[in-house]
Amino acid sequence: MFEAHYINLAGCDSVVFTTISYSASDSTFINGSHCDPGQTGVTIQHLLNRFG
Repeated sequence: MFEAHYINLAGCDSVVFTTISYSASDSTFINGSHCDPGQTGVTIQHLLNRFG
């Protein structure tokens, strides 16, 4: 699991946890949090690996 911290111009901190699974499903799960709980959500991004 990787953890990254970001700060925007207003000083709001965001924390992103990235979990990478090296399995047949080729899935990456990213969880995020935000200072304003109303701004959080689920973002899905499909990425292709070298196997397609």
